[in-house]
Amino acid sequence: MDYNQLDTTQQRPPITPLAGKWGLHLGLFLSLTLVLQVYLDAVVTSLGTLFSLAEFGLAVFILYLGAKSYRETLPDAPMSYAQAFKFGALQGLFATIIVTVPFVLTLYVLRPSYPQELQQKVIDLYQEMGMNEEMIEQSMKLVRLFYTKTFLLFSSISGTFLKTLIASLIASAFVQRKPR
Repeated sequence: MDYNQLDTTQQRPPITPLAGKWGLHLGLFLSLTLVLQVYLDAVVTSLGTLFSLAEFGLAVFILYLGAKSYRETLPDAPMSYAQAFKFGALQGLFATIIVTVPFVLTLYVLRPSYPQELQQKVIDLYQEMGMNEEMIEQSMKLVRLFYTKTFLLFSSISGTFLKTLIASLIASAFVQRKPR
């Protein structure tokens, strides 16, 4: 008798291709929201929290659909919270890589003045708050560091990945399947 015949447990298929497929879907969705934030800033700013919550909710839903499709590769097999989270984290990594491409393209080619536009919005906000010129200048010395292209790129990458990890924690709770 061969040892392989004794193992009756089914093995899930490799995680990477399916996570890549669903990471592409999530990445395209997050890229669309990024474009809306950069080019339709006035509309997105007026919606504010509602836009952010809708974006996060749809990200959780896409992560849920992806992990569910992975869970259904073996319909009767259990899927732990850790397995679901691992799938979601990998899906989020692929999405982060995909979102980085249009952000770099926007930041360095299509709209290189974007960091300066953001700095001007901060100055306008300070003026609305009633700060005098000296206070604005002192504040901007500190704030300018956060509006460089390098910092914006780093914060976009880390923020997108962190957002997908948190969304994956939520989606994994709904995807897990306990053993029967």
